[in-house]
Amino acid sequence: MLKATVASGSVYVPNGLVAFKINGKTIGQANVTNGKASLRYTIPGYSAGTYTTTAVFGATSRYSSSTANGTLKITKTSSTTTVKDLTGIEGSSVRILAVVKDSKGAYAHGGNVVFKLNGLSIGTSKVVNGGAAINYTIPTSFTKSSYAITATYSGTGALASSKASSTLTVLTPQKTTTSVSDITSSAGKTITVKATVKSGSTAISGGTVVFKLNGLTIGKATVKSGSASISYAIPKSLSKSSYDITATYGGYVQYLTSTTSAKLKLETQTAGGKNTSLTQNSALKTYITTSASNCQVYNSVIQNLAKTITSGKTTTLAQAKAIFSYLNDKTSYDYYANTRYGALGTWNRKAGNCCDMANLMVAVCRAAGIPARYAHATCYFRSGLVTGHVWAQVYVNGAWHNCDLTSNYNSFGNIVNWNRCGSIRYYTTLPF
Repeated sequence: MLKATVASGSVYVPNGLVAFKINGKTIGQANVTNGKASLRYTIPGYSAGTYTTTAVFGATSRYSSSTANGTLKITKTSSTTTVKDLTGIEGSSVRILAVVKDSKGAYAHGGNVVFKLNGLSIGTSKVVNGGAAINYTIPTSFTKSSYAITATYSGTGALASSKASSTLTVLTPQKTTTSVSDITSSAGKTITVKATVKSGSTAISGGTVVFKLNGLTIGKATVKSGSASISYAIPKSLSKSSYDITATYGGYVQYLTSTTSAKLKLETQTAGGKNTSLTQNSALKTYITTSASNCQVYNSVIQNLAKTITSGKTTTLAQAKAIFSYLNDKTSYDYYANTRYGALGTWNRKAGNCCDMANLMVAVCRAAGIPARYAHATCYFRSGLVTGHVWAQVYVNGAWHNCDLTSNYNSFGNIVNWNRCGSIRYYTTLPF
C-alpha cells in the first residue's frame, strides 16, 4: 500500500489528486480525502533491490502542486526445490524432475536447475510452471547400487536459490522365465489360464502377463507372488483340436520380459458322454467354423459381441433370436453394391447394405457356435423394386430360419420388406 499525506502548513488539504510513481513510472493515482491518499499496488515480479517511490499532488485552484519521494525495498522471496527418489536399470533412461515453488507454494517460473549425480553435473533445465526435468541414461558401467542426486535452483531476480537432494537406486537387469501348462477342455466351457513368472527361484510381484490364443489377445493379468491368471470362455465356434497359447511377461523394474507357449486341446462331448475330437463334428460344422475376410468369425470384437449378446440365453433358439434383435436394433441399411466393409467394418459403422448386413449376422452367429449361411436371389420388394438381394439364414432346431437385417420391420424368421423371390442360391462364404 502506497500512502501520501498532503498538507498546507499544519492544515490537511481536503481534496485533490495524487499520482504515484516507482522509479519515475506512474503506477496509479488516488483521491485526497482530508489530507490522505493511498493506492493498493501489486508488485509485478520486480527483482530484489531499492526503488524510488514518488507522490505528486496536482495543483488545484487553492493549492499548488507538491512532490515527495520515498523508498521501496524489495527482498528476494525464498524458494523450495524438491526431487524424488528414483529407481532405474543399468542402460535404461530415467526422467529426473525437480519441482520449484515460492514461499507461498506457488510454482516458480524462470531460472534454471542444475542436476548432479554424485557431484558430477549431468544436465541443466529451465524452470517452466514450477518444473525442470532431464532424461538421463544410466551407464552400464555403474558399479554402485545407489547414487546421490542433487538439484540446485539458480533463483531469479525475485526468487532466492534453493537446493534438494534424493537417491538414484541402480538395479541390475534380471532374466525371467514364464511358464504355462497345456490345457485340455471343450468349446463352450470356461477355463483358467495361469502363468508362473520367476527370476531364478524368486517369485516376481509386479508387471503384467498378456495371454494370446493363436496370436489373438484373450486377456491380461497382473503378476502377484509369481502368478498371473485369467478366465477364458472358449468360443463354441472353435473347431480345431489344438490351439497355441502364448503368455508374455512385459517386465517390471529390473525384471526383463519373457515369453512361453502351451497348447489348448479341445474335445467335444458325444451323446454317450465320451470325449471325441472336434474334427468329428457334424455336416453343419462348415457353417460354424468358416471365417473369411468379409466374415471375421474369430476377430476378438466379433467374438466378444457374440458372447455379450448370448449371455444368459440357455437355448440356441433364444441365442439366435437375441443376436438378430440386437443387431437389427443397432444397425441401419445403407445402399451400395456388393460387399464393402465386411462384418467387422459394418459393426463399427453400424450400417451396411444387404451383403454386409448378412456378413455381420453370419459372423456373429458362427462366433456363438450357431450354424449360419448366405442366401441370394432376385427379390420383389414391397416398394415395387425388383433386384438381387442377399440375406442370412440361421440353423436352429433342425431348420433354416431367414434373418434379414436390412429392415427394422423384419424379425427372426420373418421378412416383411419383400414378399417373394426367384430361385435361391446358398453360400458358405459370400463371393461378392
